Amino acid sequence: MQRTIGLAMLLVLLTMAVGCSKSEPEPPPQAPATHTLFQQPIRDLGRARGVQQTLDAADRRERRAIGRESR
Repeated sequence: MQRTIGLAMLLVLLTMAVGCSKSEPEPPPQAPATHTLFQQPIRDLGRARGVQQTLDAADRRERRAIGRESR
C-alpha cells in the first residue's frame, strides 16, 4: 500500500516537473519595424524643403534680373 502511494506521489511530482519546464524554445526577438508612424510626414517635410529651396533659387534669379534691368 505504501509502495503504491509512494509511486503515485513520485508520478505526480514528475508530472508537475515536466509540466512546468519549457517545452518550446522562445522565438528570436523580432527585428524593429521598418515602417514607423512618422516616416511619411518626415518624407513629406523633406520634399517640402526641397520645393522651398527651388522656389527660393527662382526668386533670387528673378530679383537679380529685375535689379539688372532697373540699372
